[in-house]
Amino acid sequence: MLTSHKATVEMLTLSNAKFLEETMKLTKLQNHLAAKTKTIDSLVEQTQRTKVLTEKVKNVTQNISKLGDKRSLVKGCISEINTRLLQIIETRDSFFNGVFGSRAFAKQGRYEEEKLKNETDRKHNEASGSGKDKGKGISEKENDQNPLISKSKRIDMKKRDKELDEVNALRKKFEAEETEAKNVNLILET
Repeated sequence: MLTSHKATVEMLTLSNAKFLEETMKLTKLQNHLAAKTKTIDSLVEQTQRTKVLTEKVKNVTQNISKLGDKRSLVKGCISEINTRLLQIIETRDSFFNGVFGSRAFAKQGRYEEEKLKNETDRKHNEASGSGKDKGKGISEKENDQNPLISKSKRIDMKKRDKELDEVNALRKKFEAEETEAKNVNLILET
C-alpha cells in the first residue's frame, strides 16, 4: 500500500508539474495576444487618421481646382474690362482732340503736359498699388472741376471708377485665396 500511495503522490506531483507548465504556456500566450491586440489597435487608429487626412487632401484639392476656375474667370473679366476701358479712353481722347482741338487748352504743350502727368500718375498708382484712383488716370477731383466734361460723362466715369475698384478688390481677394491655397499645398506636401 505504501508503494501505491507513493506512486499516487508521484503521479499527482507529475500532473501538477504538467498543469503548472501548461498554465505558464497559457499565460505567455495571453501576454503575446495582448501585445498583438495593442499593435492592431494602434494600426486601426493610424488607419483612421490616414483616412481623415486623405479626405482633407481631397477637399483641399477640390478647393484649389475651384479657385483656379474662379481665377481664370476673373482674369477673363479683367481682360474684357481693360479692353472696354481702353476703348472708352480712346473715344474720350479722340473726342477731346477732335472737337476741342487746341481750344480746350490754351497751349498744345500744356495739353501734352497734362496728358503725360495723368498717364504718369496712373502708371505710378497701378505700379505702387496705392491710392484711391488706382488705374484711373484722372483723379476724381480733376473730373469734378473740368468744365469740359458733362455731368452724365462724370457719372459714367464715376461708375467706371467704382467698377475698377471692385475688380481690383476682387483680384486682391482671389490672389489672397490663391496664396492661401499654395500655403496649404506646401503644408500638405511636407
